[in-house]
Amino acid sequence: MSVERRVVDGVSVRPSLEHSLWLAAIALFGIGDLATTIYFIVAHGAAETHPIGAVAIDQFALWVLVSWKVASFVAFYAFSRAVPREYAVGAPIGLTLFGAFTST
Repeated sequence: MSVERRVVDGVSVRPSLEHSLWLAAIALFGIGDLATTIYFIVAHGAAETHPIGAVAIDQFALWVLVSWKVASFVAFYAFSRAVPREYAVGAPIGLTLFGAFTST
């Protein structure tokens, strides 16, 4: 598998690991988990098991989950910037793994 490289000011640059992990977190936790949650609630009558999420869905409809996901990404991104650099990849790794688990 090759990684596409860009050339910036004459220097070859490839995407960073952290950047790739954030993209995976967005795909699996952000989109995957959100899509499967909405699908199962609408198509199969499933219920949200998180107590705050269930009340929010009852009061504001399913689309409140989108703002909930955005808020969680903002919080995890802020956390990844607050910790020492060598631990910053922990936030997107955790979100990616959790998203993979909940999307399947």
